[in-house]
Amino acid sequence: MDFLFKNNLRSSILIFVVILIMSAFLNGNEILAKKMIRDAKTNILNYKVTVIDSAQNTPLELVSVLLMDGDELVRVGNTNKFGVAILRDAAAGNYTLVTHYIGYKDFSAPVLIDAAHNSIKILLSVSAIGLNEVVVTSQKEQSNMSNYVDMTTGNKTFEAEIYNASPDLRMTALVQENLTGAARAPTGEVHIRGQHGEFTYFIDDIPIPLGVFGGLNEVIDSKVIKDITFYTGGFPAEYGGQIASVIDIHTKVPPNGFQMDFSTYGGSYLTSNNEDLGPQVGSFKALNSDGQSISMSDHTGDLGFFLSGTRQETDRRIDQPVQELFNDHGFDYTLYGKLDYLIDDKDFLTVNMNYSQTQTQIPFDSVEGIDFDTHNSYNSFQTLSFYHTISDEVDRASDLFAGFFVREGGLKYDSSPYDQTLQYIDNDSSTAYTVNQNRSFVTYGTRLKYSEELSHHFSYAAGLDFSVTNGTETFDFRDSAGTGPVNSTNFTGSNFGLFVQAVIHPFEWTRLEAGLRYDQVIAHIILLQDQISPRLKLSFFPDIFNHYI
Repeated sequence: MDFLFKNNLRSSILIFVVILIMSAFLNGNEILAKKMIRDAKTNILNYKVTVIDSAQNTPLELVSVLLMDGDELVRVGNTNKFGVAILRDAAAGNYTLVTHYIGYKDFSAPVLIDAAHNSIKILLSVSAIGLNEVVVTSQKEQSNMSNYVDMTTGNKTFEAEIYNASPDLRMTALVQENLTGAARAPTGEVHIRGQHGEFTYFIDDIPIPLGVFGGLNEVIDSKVIKDITFYTGGFPAEYGGQIASVIDIHTKVPPNGFQMDFSTYGGSYLTSNNEDLGPQVGSFKALNSDGQSISMSDHTGDLGFFLSGTRQETDRRIDQPVQELFNDHGFDYTLYGKLDYLIDDKDFLTVNMNYSQTQTQIPFDSVEGIDFDTHNSYNSFQTLSFYHTISDEVDRASDLFAGFFVREGGLKYDSSPYDQTLQYIDNDSSTAYTVNQNRSFVTYGTRLKYSEELSHHFSYAAGLDFSVTNGTETFDFRDSAGTGPVNSTNFTGSNFGLFVQAVIHPFEWTRLEAGLRYDQVIAHIILLQDQISPRLKLSFFPDIFNHYI
């Protein structure tokens, strides 16, 4: 073990030294850097696009920006919190620039890219929605996909704009549909590549841990999802901890003025009693499901908000452990809110708030007869994300991010009085007890990140994340008289990480990503554990349609 640790440490130090040497080479030696630009990347430029709402004079985030050469897609990007998108490594020449954002008129215009023309500012106006006659023809057109693989990173990205969600959509269903190796359990939780709970959600760059006893009931409302990036390998150094996968979600308040939406659904099917499903079924039993949701959003000056609430009810919530059909009902309740506030042209604030609760009946059959157990869990989180642009110059950009979050959760299992079974407690092997369980926890955390471009060829980022968790778990034993022992345990733990990562981009057809991460974990009754993780990724881009790692 000591041999492996020393080897890992030496490898990590070596990679870090290589990063520093290449940084010094590309940025400290101005003559060589300029020669590399002049000889290897002649007439290759970055192009800055700024998109503004023409009526409110506010920046528009997550606008799709496309650079076209005739019918060929040359570059694509999305605007950030300040309405800025950087289209990288575009050869000097004449192109067509196209922007697309739901609720706004599409922009399309010819542009010239050269040393004197490396930026453009676009004003978008709101598009009126009209109901027109729909004509159906037999002509087949290529349809857009709701997910694609980003050729610059190799990661899979989900686009919510062209995805028609079902009324009972849950975040776990999106993960299962779009992430290779994900399987959804009957209880709704997701297992990724055989791992239970070993993944992390990021919401507007804030990590939302799953918690100390399972996953989230729900994460966010699908109406605010702009896109989701799924990381399943080649993780940058900024990601650590539970990384069988990282699910990076970017959200937005719907554009334009006040909007309100209400929907409901219902359905059922009949189950016959030919298979002896029990007296509660009778000749036939209708298995029902229904749900309702309501949401509203608006913009007031530089402040935008979104609020929503959902309710779902289903029979046969989980598969029965016995043939008889009983005690199979379940409910889901979710409240979600989001606030966006543009402080000025360099500072942006966003808040996410969530509370969800799941109530599930658990069928259990013992020698005493049918038992009615209940399983109640709740999850919530609150996040605050602050973005500050220090410089937005092309090839000299620098940004600062600070985020804070609170994560709460709890689980309560109430057993039926019929659940009394023999338990060995304090050498007593003759008393029957029921066992109830009650668990709760709260996590406080923060994340900081500084990123900077020193040249067209080199950028780096450094940061840290820290969280601390406290909780309690109680087992309550009750005999036939309603008395018995109580076993209660308090637990605490923390996670701390430091990272530095760099991207070296000497030519438009290749990129080297190198990083170093240090993680430290303290858990209940476990001594401090730490590790150093080197990260290295080399990518080649023969053309826009191919990517090799």
